[in-house]
Amino acid sequence: MIQQSFWNGRLIEEKLGAYVYALIDPQQDEVFYIGLAGGLNEQGNNRPIGHLNETSEAISKELHLNAKQTKIKEIWDRGQEVKLAIIRRSLNRDEAKHVEASLIDLLSVVKSSGSLTNIVRGHGTDKHSLVNETNNIDIMANPVNPNLEVNNVWLFNISNAIDRGENPYEATIGDWIIGNEHCQIKEDEPQYAIGLNRGVSRVVILISKWGVVLDNKKKIMGENINESEIGKQLLEKDFSQIITGVGFWQRGRPIRVNLKKDEFTITYGVVGGRSGQY
Repeated sequence: MIQQSFWNGRLIEEKLGAYVYALIDPQQDEVFYIGLAGGLNEQGNNRPIGHLNETSEAISKELHLNAKQTKIKEIWDRGQEVKLAIIRRSLNRDEAKHVEASLIDLLSVVKSSGSLTNIVRGHGTDKHSLVNETNNIDIMANPVNPNLEVNNVWLFNISNAIDRGENPYEATIGDWIIGNEHCQIKEDEPQYAIGLNRGVSRVVILISKWGVVLDNKKKIMGENINESEIGKQLLEKDFSQIITGVGFWQRGRPIRVNLKKDEFTITYGVVGGRSGQY
């Protein structure tokens, strides 16, 4: 078996900041690797999944495996999956470096962690505490799969705007190059706008009107509906399966999709449309 992810979802990078994580052998719950993630700007990145991808590639190309990759392959050969624990999160880069170094130093001189006898948990447990498979809901983006049908959903790439410090709503509303014929809103066919940061939805907007900025550039006027029934179905979800491989999207242009349980259809941005399953 080749493991594709941790916790069957995707980490919401903005909620992690710089963080320190552990890769764990599930057979004895032994830590075999300590790592630091979060990128230089502390915006989060999915470094843990990189270890799985690198190992899978090395195996497929029959390359020499380093110690970490050898351990991962051993776990896979047993029919198990590598476990992940995020030890500390929402740190700055320097803090994360110190936590990583401290854990590496500690685990390099002890044979087994065993059960700690501390009565009081460590400081900062509300915001920074350990995350594993039992309590990861707040930092995970599961693949989008609404249990109700939602049509005319526009997907906008707001990653660059978020990196510049814009909030998700402002980043999503415009300006976008879209032909007039695609922006006609019918009373019984509402349209929605979703801003995606690295494939994860950060805001859901009910579009009330498309404003013309310049030539074909449009600006969205609408209401943030994150807390509505539809918003909760679509917010902080992973849309990667829809946008991956769509050249129109990769070039910074929005696409429009229809969503329903287990299926999606791209209705704008792909010649002839495209359907798929989650």
